Amino acid sequence: MPVEFVEPSIALTPDVLRFRNNKVTSSMINDEFNDWLRSVGLMIDDEWSRYFHSFPHQRYGIHADSKISYLPRTKLNIIFDSYGSEMVWYKYEPKNKKRNIILMEHSAPIPNGEKLNPAIIRNYSNDDCQEIFRTKVDTHCLIDGARIHTLINSDNRGVSRRCYSLTLLNVVDKTPITFDMAKQLLSSVC
Repeated sequence: MPVEFVEPSIALTPDVLRFRNNKVTSSMINDEFNDWLRSVGLMIDDEWSRYFHSFPHQRYGIHADSKISYLPRTKLNIIFDSYGSEMVWYKYEPKNKKRNIILMEHSAPIPNGEKLNPAIIRNYSNDDCQEIFRTKVDTHCLIDGARIHTLINSDNRGVSRRCYSLTLLNVVDKTPITFDMAKQLLSSVC
């Protein structure tokens, strides 16, 4: 990226570690970074951007980042201290055709063994998903969060991984932007 992302100070409360109260807003991000996004036609969605602090060997449940499958959830993930983390993408192939996808508690482990708070995401059973793509995600990246995926941390050299997952909007009409459009807008400057 042509500008620096200055990491905001986020207190690691039990809620933040459970993915509660972990919103990231544009006001928390340095002006130069916000100005750069606006210059390419993008802005941070203050409602859906989040901070994710994950531990070595942590694995998220298989999920998609929007309750409604056709709603774009294009994200610019700004990542720090990630060593061997992988994102895995899936296609939905239910074993039981009558089973409905339901919102359920996210089951990624956290240090005290509690489960994470239910969120407005679509969760999927491992049995109903077939892996289609896997890649390392140790650097800043653009992702299509509306597609089914998970994150798997390595031993991560014994440190926690930090990710500022900035959901992107079209700066003109403040609507969710598609992955392809964001890729096109960013390709000329990144």
